[in-house]
Amino acid sequence: MSPDRRQALLAEYGEVSSNFRELTEIRFKLLGFLPLAAAAAALVLPRRDVTVQTLAISVFGLVGTIGLVTYNARNDQLYNELEA
Repeated sequence: MSPDRRQALLAEYGEVSSNFRELTEIRFKLLGFLPLAAAAAALVLPRRDVTVQTLAISVFGLVGTIGLVTYNARNDQLYNELEA
């Protein structure tokens, strides 16, 4: 292997590793935010009657959770390809 090719591969590997570290950091920040958002919603929402506000916050939580699951699945795919 030529020294130029080796240097290019090492640079690419460093970039991929840096990118994966960044994705992992974002994942943990999002997962840390989810319990805080759930606790805030539990304090804000009324206990007895279901209103449009309650439904809107519930749908927002569902969309956020689906987004996190999708993001996590994509990160798992990237990690599996990085290992291979």
